[in-house]
Amino acid sequence: MIAITNWLQSERNYHQGVALYEQYGQSAFYKKLFASRSDAATQAKLLELLSQLAPANTKKPQVISVVPVVTPALVINAGTDNKKYLDLLKRKGNLYTQLNFLMAHRLSLPDGAELRDCAFEILATNQKLRECWAQIDYYQEHGKFEDENTAQIVEMPADQRAQYLRQSISKCKKRLESPGCRDREATQKLLDERLAELAILKPKKQKTV
Repeated sequence: MIAITNWLQSERNYHQGVALYEQYGQSAFYKKLFASRSDAATQAKLLELLSQLAPANTKKPQVISVVPVVTPALVINAGTDNKKYLDLLKRKGNLYTQLNFLMAHRLSLPDGAELRDCAFEILATNQKLRECWAQIDYYQEHGKFEDENTAQIVEMPADQRAQYLRQSISKCKKRLESPGCRDREATQKLLDERLAELAILKPKKQKTV
């Protein structure tokens, strides 16, 4: 991982960074994405992912949002709360940039594994945005951050998750019915996982009615 540390402390050439992520990264989706294009969104995401892969004692660069950030007019506490709040605003900007990019990118993908991976990334990025907004809203209302020991994790509503699962199940079944289905085994596995999760969600939804 010393190569990643050296890259982070250099001018961070994009193509060299892509090669490093190809070697050390885990997401096949981002490997293909980084290799296919270079723009503000992919450069910011590459920097974020390589920073996560760097050793713990590595001085991490500050990821600057590519979206202008407007700080609301409120009194910001000094010290760590101030820095955390500003970091959250920058993170929110980055997440919106990534989400908008992924939403546009999925329109150019054929039905298959790449489109499925892109959909998962969209859901994950949306979840991160929810968590980011929850912290920002709490701070703006109370002038401080919620105690981490009592903070609740923001989850996707059960009905929204169930709707997504039903759509995913329908697509999996259509792919399996097609004679030219690629990755049949992986598709069947995904279908089984979606059906199992939906079966768990259904009782939860009935209890809340």
